[in-house]
Amino acid sequence: MDAENDWDNYAPPGTMSRYAWCTDGPFDLRDFLVKQCFISRIAVPDYFLGDVIDIRRVVTSWVDNASRPTPSASRPSRLPHQRHGKRPSLNIPQQLQALSLGHFTGQQHRGIDDARNICRIMESLAARNVSLEANMFVNPNRRWYWMGRDGVVFPPIQS
Repeated sequence: MDAENDWDNYAPPGTMSRYAWCTDGPFDLRDFLVKQCFISRIAVPDYFLGDVIDIRRVVTSWVDNASRPTPSASRPSRLPHQRHGKRPSLNIPQQLQALSLGHFTGQQHRGIDDARNICRIMESLAARNVSLEANMFVNPNRRWYWMGRDGVVFPPIQS
């Protein structure tokens, strides 16, 4: 697909009524997609503005709920692996481990391998009847300090 195509033309008619993008953390879609579209001087395609499931948040929430003691047992205010009251952020290999799915298959940060492992995580969560609902969105108007006008990076990159 390129910027000129839309999702409706990509998917055969009647094959998809609803979809969601799945990602490990918000970074790729929320940050890098918006930045790349800006630099390329194109609008964020509408098909990226739909539902997004941040699988890292879903697994972290599932781990927190699964590790809670029964109401009759006393619960510490913070779990030992937590710092400053914040929940830990689990990367893909840690999510696989938490779900007893074995090791990461392939090379980490290689798009297709990350996607395949995220699919393994999604399948495992679905088999456990974990709710897989959109939990983030892409703001196509987000701007950073270095964004000038018309795709110009400010300050200019020195060569």
